[in-house]
Amino acid sequence: MENEEFKNWRTRMGFTQQQAADALDLSLSAVVNYEKGVRRDDGAPVEIPFSVMTTCLGLERKKMAKALIDEKLVSNRPGGITAKDMRDVLIGLVELEIRPTDVAGKKMAKALIEEKLVSNRPGGITAKDMRETLIGIFELA
Repeated sequence: MENEEFKNWRTRMGFTQQQAADALDLSLSAVVNYEKGVRRDDGAPVEIPFSVMTTCLGLERKKMAKALIDEKLVSNRPGGITAKDMRDVLIGLVELEIRPTDVAGKKMAKALIEEKLVSNRPGGITAKDMRETLIGIFELA
């Protein structure tokens, strides 16, 4: 992750520099240095550690997952939450959580979701269906 990418990440997350520092368990000066690409005190180049980069990506995935859940699972909608809503959320979460290169794993997870969460079944989705679907997805991740 380059310094400009780091700054873009912070902006996408809606963080101030201090909020980014708090979320990443860094000092404010570290965030400033990462964004500029050099240390303030001596001008030496600064590389963003891999651990910081992976934490940034994890925080962004969590934000995207929460936004997806908030959008699809609206609790006060007339008719409640549908099987399609649940399928859409789970497929979206699979896209976020299963490694991008694991195409087979994503296909298997999506097939499991489609099989277990059938929207036109009498009685709708059961707790057993949800449990089996979630366990299956986590085994693939």
